[in-house]
Amino acid sequence: MTLAALLLVPQLLAVPTGSEFTLALSAAAGTTTIGTVEARLVFDPALLSVERFTLAPGWLALPEPGYELVDNARGVLVETAGYPRGFTGTTTFGVVTFSARRAGQASVVVAGASRLLGAGGEDVLGRAGESVVTVETRPPSRP
Repeated sequence: MTLAALLLVPQLLAVPTGSEFTLALSAAAGTTTIGTVEARLVFDPALLSVERFTLAPGWLALPEPGYELVDNARGVLVETAGYPRGFTGTTTFGVVTFSARRAGQASVVVAGASRLLGAGGEDVLGRAGESVVTVETRPPSRP
């Protein structure tokens, strides 16, 4: 049995301080049809900050209180959207653009409160992804 999953790509990344970078968030349906994704990402706010989240084509944002959140003070991103008529297989849910604030190693984790909802409204999330981002000190600029 294939587990439904929310995965971050790439899983390993090195970026210089002060730069922006992106992580793609993909949803894999496993053996069912998925209609709604609630993605909750957690990250180290001392090292990273979310600049924006862009839903992939085909997804419809759900404008309910608590379904969208960017909290760079606590290191939390929440995005919730539906896919009309559902999907099977794997599809991109969206892309997160981060800023690298200072040097260090940070994990961006799909939190346990994330959900993949099947056609009957049941949560079928079986596996959550993680990306490890190494923020490197920017080399000195040349005159």
